[in-house]
Amino acid sequence: MEKTKKSRTKIAVLSFGVITAILSPLIFTGCSWTNNNETQKPESEIVLELKDQLNDLQLKYQNALVLIKETQERENDIKQKNELLIVQVNDLNNLIDQKTARITELENKGQEDADAIETLQAEKTNLQNEITSLTTIKESLKSTISANEQTIATLQSEKIELQNEITRLNGLIAGYEDIAQGTCEVDFYVGETLSTVKVVRYNNTLNEEVTLPESNEYRFEGWARTPNGAVVDVNTIKITERTSFYAILTPKYKVNYISDNSPYFTEYVVQGEYPTAVGNPTKENCGFIGWVESEDSDILVDPINQVVTENKTYYAKFKEMYEWVEVPRSGEALGFSGLTSSGQTNYGLFNNFVANNYVKTRITFNEIKLLNGAMYSINENFEIVNYSSSVTCTFTLEEGQSKVINLNAISGNPACQIKITFQSWNEESKKMTILYECISDGSSYTLMGAGLSKFEVYKLKND
Repeated sequence: MEKTKKSRTKIAVLSFGVITAILSPLIFTGCSWTNNNETQKPESEIVLELKDQLNDLQLKYQNALVLIKETQERENDIKQKNELLIVQVNDLNNLIDQKTARITELENKGQEDADAIETLQAEKTNLQNEITSLTTIKESLKSTISANEQTIATLQSEKIELQNEITRLNGLIAGYEDIAQGTCEVDFYVGETLSTVKVVRYNNTLNEEVTLPESNEYRFEGWARTPNGAVVDVNTIKITERTSFYAILTPKYKVNYISDNSPYFTEYVVQGEYPTAVGNPTKENCGFIGWVESEDSDILVDPINQVVTENKTYYAKFKEMYEWVEVPRSGEALGFSGLTSSGQTNYGLFNNFVANNYVKTRITFNEIKLLNGAMYSINENFEIVNYSSSVTCTFTLEEGQSKVINLNAISGNPACQIKITFQSWNEESKKMTILYECISDGSSYTLMGAGLSKFEVYKLKND
């Protein structure tokens, strides 16, 4: 047990060393050192004293490591001896069982043969004495095992104490090393995340700009000493201990502008501020009248006068500025005839037409007649029918548009395709040009009649 006492002695010495360090006139305060009896010492003098104490702590630390190693070796030695003792106890138990069985056997024989009683009694007495002796030895071994187990428990407890003391020493050494180097750490947090760590000489300012990148989610306002504190200038603060700064962020919100079901403009606006002015969108043949907050709303709003407190979407509101207006005809008939395949005609029935500010024109046909040996009309299903039939064949063409008509074969007439194009309108001559083509293989048809139901222009509304 001498080794155990030695271990305890080392622990006592080590603990006294730690207590001595803690009760030193110099008190560690995170990143600076002060003296209980004096004013703050110059930095150079503090560093020299710290280096001396650092060397002392490192020596104690090495001694603690040696003691833990010795304790572990002692524990392993006792465990091995205990294992051997347990084997011996088990062997003794087996031997006692054998002796007890032999006594029982002798007692049985003595009952059968009275002449052998004296001899058997002597042997039985010897066996009983052996059992008593073995039991004594076994109990002694069990006491030794119990004592060894108690020693192991004590050593383990001492080892834990030493490990805890080493942890303490490591922390103190780390603090001493930081101060011996004359530096402190400055931590910069964004929310709960440590973003940046800077190292600053003791009692000096940072003298370095620390910023955050631009983001659509926030505007960086600066750094504060607490998560929700006031912004401070970090470069004016002298660092004398480990210091934390927290980013102060103002959220941004997304402001969307939609025009004619398509994205028009997007910006991210700081909470509590106003959107920037946006140019007016355009839409064909329409005029922009303002912005609304929902697609089906008619209530106009001015985004640049609305404070942003959430994500926002504005929709462009348009008003149609043009309308189709029918042009009165000059002549009594709205038809023409005699166009052969690929021919064209100038058709002037609107000599009195006067219209300003129109952007396009269109015509509507309501009757088509073709000649192919006989006169035929085209019905609404684009089938060839008899001339005498009452038929309707209505379709509208804007200027520059064409209509391809697939004619079904009927009554012996072949199927074919014809194409009618409203090619142009000449305001000066007051005439339109219509192109007729037979574009399929097979017989050619002559366009004998194309009734116009109306002629229209797309012009600015009066209101």
